Amino acid sequence: MEASVVIPFYNAEATLTRAIDSVLTQQNVTLEILLIDNNSTDKSLAIAQSYADKHPHVTLTIESNQGTNHARNLGLSLATKEWIQYLDADDILLPLKIFNQLSLDNLSQTDIISSPITEHTIEGKIINYSVSELDDIWLSLLKGKIGWTCSNLWRRSALLDIGGWNTDYTSHQEKELMARLIMEEKQFSFYDQSECIVYEQNKSVSNRADFPMTGIKFMKFLTHYFKSNDILGPKREKVIHNQLYHKYLMAYKVNPKEAMKAMFETSLKLDLIDIPFRHQLLISIIGLHNTFSMLKILGRK
Repeated sequence: MEASVVIPFYNAEATLTRAIDSVLTQQNVTLEILLIDNNSTDKSLAIAQSYADKHPHVTLTIESNQGTNHARNLGLSLATKEWIQYLDADDILLPLKIFNQLSLDNLSQTDIISSPITEHTIEGKIINYSVSELDDIWLSLLKGKIGWTCSNLWRRSALLDIGGWNTDYTSHQEKELMARLIMEEKQFSFYDQSECIVYEQNKSVSNRADFPMTGIKFMKFLTHYFKSNDILGPKREKVIHNQLYHKYLMAYKVNPKEAMKAMFETSLKLDLIDIPFRHQLLISIIGLHNTFSMLKILGRK
């Protein structure tokens, strides 16, 4: 069993050693480890170089174009194994993660192995996110049930077929990637054990101001695809509008003008949204814009 492990990093001196060590301790698999520096200014580069000097199967490359997806694509182009494991520099793999996924019975018919993930939050909470093989793969994607960047295992040829990671996305990257894989009829299999641990950081993508707007961009992308191919359907439309509502609310707290502009361009269907009664009441009395404004002041979701 073989795989390429791609670890992009940027100023990750506090966590990079932990991430690399979790890969070096993988059991029963032959790995090449591709460390991709994304213009770090701390001690990360020196840490990575020390591993490359000690281990023949560890290489270090510098990606001059800023952005995680640029680094991931460079790793994809350098990888020589058929399966790729991506790992962010602040996360870890459990020792049998890759072996267990590559032990699936239907591996030859599989392009993506989807698995759960365990998150350790800043507040010290541990949250388990599951995967679920629904009858509708698009609903699995929309509901966040087909895995994450480091929990999944990716067939290299499938990623190359769709052109790799979209460098225009600063968040929701794996969802956009998996959407294009589904569009190209790539096959997903599911391994239901969580063997990837992610650690929330203050600098995490989900804490950035552009996170909700990128999520809105992704929902619009999917809506356009569904409508263009006449495959939207009531279940998919309902999930999309529910997610849009909550992303608009998140965006409004950061940039009200930009959020309202994006919302009016989308024609949000409030009758499809499962929102608290107090939200419904406020919207019916003072309108959507004023409701969002009040919720922002109150700090409510």
